[in-house]
Amino acid sequence: MDGGNIHVLRVFNAKAIAGSGSSASSFIDLRNYKPTKSIFGLIVTTTGAGSTFKLEVQVSVDGSNWMEPAGVTDIVAAQAVGSAAYSFPLPAEGYVPVIYAPWLRLKATENTGNNGVITADVTIQ
Repeated sequence: MDGGNIHVLRVFNAKAIAGSGSSASSFIDLRNYKPTKSIFGLIVTTTGAGSTFKLEVQVSVDGSNWMEPAGVTDIVAAQAVGSAAYSFPLPAEGYVPVIYAPWLRLKATENTGNNGVITADVTIQ
């Protein structure tokens, strides 16, 4: 353990995403942080007239094959232009899933066909 430090990692840095397109963030090697809980934080800012973003978490055991964990809902279905803070992953059944995977990343998808830009930081404790 690292004494409960909160790590902030920029995963999208003013990333432009074309209308209806998607992009995967840089990945986080969780073995470097040894999180004490299975809930992470996300601070996200989006811009782009009429744009909304869906954000989902993906995990991998080998760093190559990525999937959304079963029983976990999207972090947000339609993040409007502006800033917001979220916790993830959010379990569909109302319980907190423990995700044992060494790698984590986010996938951002623009929902409306309008070009947008996303900046996002993941927090880990």
